[in-house]
Amino acid sequence: MTRIQTHRILFTRLTLASVAVVFFFAPSAHAAAEFPLLPDPLLLGVLVVAFFLFILPLNKVLFAPLLNALEEREKSIQGARNRAEEVTAQAQEILQRYDTEIRGSRERADQSHKAALGEARSELAQITGEARSFAEEELERARGEVGNALVNARAELRTHADGLAQEAASKILGRTLS
Repeated sequence: MTRIQTHRILFTRLTLASVAVVFFFAPSAHAAAEFPLLPDPLLLGVLVVAFFLFILPLNKVLFAPLLNALEEREKSIQGARNRAEEVTAQAQEILQRYDTEIRGSRERADQSHKAALGEARSELAQITGEARSFAEEELERARGEVGNALVNARAELRTHADGLAQEAASKILGRTLS
């Protein structure tokens, strides 16, 4: 039951209650001559009949359109509220999808970043390993060359050492050794 229908029922009941109260108190008030403001019952009856004769056309001309306008207004307000709820629900759904997409994009970017970082680290390890093995090979080659040079120098020194020893001994002894 809408608010307009509730107002119509309340209006009808109030009108009937007002008429009943007037009819109930009118004879006793009329009988007491002290209260001259109440009309006599015949005049009151004529007024009630006139009221009902005027209320029917006024109801069709004034009250019914007014109540219908109020009911249409309530329906349009309720429709606007329903539409606002629908739009809010759609906006929430779009916002949720947006948040989901953002999270997915961030996760993909993080994974891509981690993958690129892993590739760079493995490439760095490979290059470092190659450089280390090259340096070790060069070091071994240099050690070999130094070792060969040392052996050659010792051999040459031995050959010259005998000659130098004989020359030094001959100078010290003052004679030539054979």
